[in-house]
Amino acid sequence: MISDFIVQHPCGPFFSLSDAKYDKAVEKFPSLSSSDDLNYVQNSATAGINVGVEGYFNNEVILSQFERLFQLVSFKQDFEGHQFEV
Repeated sequence: MISDFIVQHPCGPFFSLSDAKYDKAVEKFPSLSSSDDLNYVQNSATAGINVGVEGYFNNEVILSQFERLFQLVSFKQDFEGHQFEV
């Protein structure tokens, strides 16, 4: 099962960072490199689980996924200079 974010922007419908931008994000937010019950798609906030085997998409998991998205989004060139309020 996949949980993803779709962004309505010319950069594409699905959110991800380049390797260089992701490395900068990890420098600022070391928690991005920590492992948890979710399998994140490389350089993104897209997460997957194997149903019945591991993890669940409960409220806590979805909130942590949003937190990860908002940590990453400021490093996306197309969104630089924007202010996000959570």
